[in-house]
Amino acid sequence: MRVRALLERGGRVLAAFAGHMHWSRANVMNRVPHVTLGSLVDCAYTEGRSSGAFAEVTIANRRVEIRIAGLQPERWSFAP
Repeated sequence: MRVRALLERGGRVLAAFAGHMHWSRANVMNRVPHVTLGSLVDCAYTEGRSSGAFAEVTIANRRVEIRIAGLQPERWSFAP
């Protein structure tokens, strides 16, 4: 909670990222997108094959575009 409060307080953080979850997810908390990237080699949700998850993040004019590639692709876009 203390780290989240610091991220939210200044209004300058465009997104927060974490890795090695079992699946990729995005959630906005108090105007800050929080993104978790699925594990590269996790195979629990991909029928025994490594998920191959990796992310490409693009930031332009404070808009954050996130593309997750691999066996469970995702795409998100966040703007202030």
